[in-house]
Amino acid sequence: MKEKLIKKEKWTSEVLSSINDIQSAVPSENLFNKITQRIQNEKAFKVISFNYLRWTAAAAIIFIAINIYAFNLKAKESKTHLLAAHPMEKTLLTNYSIYE
Repeated sequence: MKEKLIKKEKWTSEVLSSINDIQSAVPSENLFNKITQRIQNEKAFKVISFNYLRWTAAAAIIFIAINIYAFNLKAKESKTHLLAAHPMEKTLLTNYSIYE
């Protein structure tokens, strides 16, 4: 048990000592300027034309209206289908009072 602990500590110290030889990264001189320029470019607002916005809103309204119409049509169809008895349909029970 003690040997495993010693091996583990030795391995840990070897790994940590290998980090001492690594040189730190040095960024290029223009890197900071490139980053700030890119941030400023991303902050610029994208202009959407009013005409494009109007056509998009109209298409969305038409799409929603068609969906509502189709939903109502399907709801009416299923309601009338449930109410109408099928000609081949026969009831098994005429009296639903089971315990009488």
